[in-house]
Amino acid sequence: LHTNMAASLSALLPYFPPVDFAMGYGSAVFQQSGHNDSTSMIDLVLAVEDPLAWHTEQLQRHPEHYSGIKHLGPEAIVYVQENFGAGCYYNTLVPVPGSSQLSTFPPCVQRLPTFSCLVKYGVVKTSTLCHELTEWPTLYLSGRMHKPVRGVNIITSTPAIDAAASTNLTNALHLAILGLPETFTEEQLFMVLLKFAITKIAGISYWGDFRMVFGENPKKVRNIVHGSLDKFKQLYQPQIDTSPFVCRLHGSNLQSDMSPEARNAMLLGLPHNITSRLSEKSRLKVTQTPHGKKLLKFAVSAVVGQYSRTQSLKGIATAGGIKTLVYVWQKLSRTYLGK
Repeated sequence: LHTNMAASLSALLPYFPPVDFAMGYGSAVFQQSGHNDSTSMIDLVLAVEDPLAWHTEQLQRHPEHYSGIKHLGPEAIVYVQENFGAGCYYNTLVPVPGSSQLSTFPPCVQRLPTFSCLVKYGVVKTSTLCHELTEWPTLYLSGRMHKPVRGVNIITSTPAIDAAASTNLTNALHLAILGLPETFTEEQLFMVLLKFAITKIAGISYWGDFRMVFGENPKKVRNIVHGSLDKFKQLYQPQIDTSPFVCRLHGSNLQSDMSPEARNAMLLGLPHNITSRLSEKSRLKVTQTPHGKKLLKFAVSAVVGQYSRTQSLKGIATAGGIKTLVYVWQKLSRTYLGK
């Protein structure tokens, strides 16, 4: 897929009703160091204006994408989507017609009709996505958009989503700066290196995520950054260039404004869902002492931990038993068997 990623991902869109926004993410879309993506499932997020109308049409076109919940009708699907987890409804292990090598998959998958790739797609309401990107209520989709993604719709996005995505990146940059020393490199900015998970962008959405304990490669954050460092630089360059709190020294070295006034401004500019979890005393520590980064980590972990669990549990219900077992098998085989 990497040969012509934009065209390859765009070719998937005819399998779905029209969307406002689409993005591909994960190891099948952009490279991770030490990871063979030849058998990875393609991950997509689709933002739609009217989820009820969208699921109604998709159920008519591809009922096989859905688990048994489809028998309750599109209203039930939308209810589950919007009232549990992070506001996103996933269909997983969806085969796109074509041909493929199936030898690396379990026997139950090898018996499926031939396909060119497997897709997991999540559907979110457009207004929910915009709120997620600006306010960080769950850090689920916003966390995924802290990393390089590719818009795959003919109309890649809407102006509202573009503006919200820019705010999301600015907030991620400033949160990272608050957890770094005065001078640092771009690579340090983008990854978690130390035992206590100093604040860095690629790791923000993994703080408190129980998938990093079970089923996910524990080196995932490092692999993501090492495999896509140039893409991270390109993604965050506008935010680095326009932020009043950081400047470039030379090469990949950066320097942040460590004054209490600047750090307080960065902190107060973060989404309320993060700052509201800090007491006034904790906020002073964040802006005036080197120990404040741990308090920020705890605040972010509280958000991520809550919704990574509920969204993953919702995923079990929406995928169905067999698909859940296959999905977990793939995760574990890549993590522990190196397949």
